[in-house]
Formats: sequence, C-alpha cells, structure tokens
Amino acid sequence: FAQALQSSEAERDRAARAFTEAQGGGAAREAEAFSRLRSECNEQRQALLAETNGEVGTLRNQVQRLRLAQQKLEHQGEARLQQARAEADEQLERARQEYE
Repeated sequence: FAQALQSSEAERDRAARAFTEAQGGGAAREAEAFSRLRSECNEQRQALLAETNGEVGTLRNQVQRLRLAQQKLEHQGEARLQQARAEADEQLERARQEYE
C-alpha cells in the first residue's frame, strides 16, 4: 500500500509540474504574441506617420504655392487699379482742357 501511495504521489507531482510548465509555457507564448502584436502596431504606426508626414509636406507646398499666387494676383490687381486711375485722371484732364 505504501508503494502505491508513493507511486500515486509521484504521479501527482509529475502531473502538477507538467501542468505548471504548460501554464508557464502558455504565459510565455502569450507574452511573445503580445510582443509581436505590439511590434506590428508600432510598425504600422510608423508607416502611417511617414505617409501622413509626406501628405502634410505636400499640403504645405500647395499652401505656399497658393499664397504666392494670391500675392501675385494682388500685385497685378493693384497695378491694374493704378493704371485705371491714371487713365481716368488723363481722361478727366483732357475733358477739362476741351471744356475750357
């Protein structure tokens, strides 16, 4: 009977160790999977950031070009306005001279 008890206890201990090792291995696998997921997320985030930074750079260039175009149009408008005023002043002066 003592031998059977020792054999049963040894078997129980082996089963308990196997269970503990299996649980530990499962935790290690879960930790590894979690680490892999974290790495994949970081890679995706870096890729999205790089893409977004490229798009932001493109948009900044477009804004700069639009600002330059707007300034050019404003200068052209001012020049045309000055020319139109000068022409109107000339016509007014001619009309005065003809009237006198």
